[in-house]
Amino acid sequence: MRLKKSLSFLFLAISGILCAQTNNYQQYQQYLLAAQRSTSADSVVDYYKKAFNVAEPFAEDLKNLSNTYFYEGNLKEAEKTFYKSVEQGYQLEKDNDFESREFSIDYNLGYINLKDTTGYGLFLSQLYTTNKKKLIKLRKGYLKKKSGAQNEIYESMLQNEYYFQSLRFLFYDGKVKDTVAFPYIAKYGATPNSYYMLRLLKEKKFPDRRKCARFNGHSITMLLNHAIAGFLNKDDANVFVTLLWEEVPKGNITPYEYASAYDHYIQCFIDENKNLIGTTQYMDDNGRVMLMDLLDPAGVNAIRKKYWLDTIENYCENFNIKLPRNYE
Repeated sequence: MRLKKSLSFLFLAISGILCAQTNNYQQYQQYLLAAQRSTSADSVVDYYKKAFNVAEPFAEDLKNLSNTYFYEGNLKEAEKTFYKSVEQGYQLEKDNDFESREFSIDYNLGYINLKDTTGYGLFLSQLYTTNKKKLIKLRKGYLKKKSGAQNEIYESMLQNEYYFQSLRFLFYDGKVKDTVAFPYIAKYGATPNSYYMLRLLKEKKFPDRRKCARFNGHSITMLLNHAIAGFLNKDDANVFVTLLWEEVPKGNITPYEYASAYDHYIQCFIDENKNLIGTTQYMDDNGRVMLMDLLDPAGVNAIRKKYWLDTIENYCENFNIKLPRNYE
């Protein structure tokens, strides 16, 4: 009996180690960076596969791999991988039952664009049209697993955001004309959500990305940026972005989502015309997409490496963005 207990304990210990190994998000992100730097479709696919072997993939990354397969001419794998992205949480359209879910607010969070005329856009449109029942079934299967307490927390965050934005749009739409009230509502309307999210981070209760129906790159970026802007002081905002990093190794927040949030903190509380990590973009007078000037041009690549990001040169080259004016 004692031997059986010992063997059971050993099995659980080994299982724990294996689980930890299959969720190495730092290695996962390094493989994705290698895929971005690759010059052939075969090597891109290879690095994506390696990433998915060391950690549970983000739905967005599966969709990106599907896109790669499509332009490689491998339509079978493109279709198969897109189905997997839906299984992992990609929301292809409005969920019909969102109104019946407590705290649920509908957002267009990167739905399939049936008007997209790019090659891959047309491919997805056709896939949606001919296989709609299967895609809806996959989405419903995903939603059935996302009805717990963590999903309710995330939906309440989205609900708070929705009411904040609804209040702002009363002024944007001209329904309310009050030049005194608007600046305060625009600044502090998100403040309750800011401190709600800060408390969740402090108490280690920030929701798990894969246990929430609408936790994705679109929704979390929106929530984080408005939460940071809504803090009453720099110290609280600093605590927020410091604790937020703990969600990156867990696979809740991607390095770029974190970096974007941190740069928003810099703009809100340090220097509105600069960023630290190199994520804030703008359009110059010639219509070129450029990165905003840096707080520390000489140290930016060391900072980016700390946060699991590629060099600023590679990043700009990969996405056809101009380097900051103050970067040599």
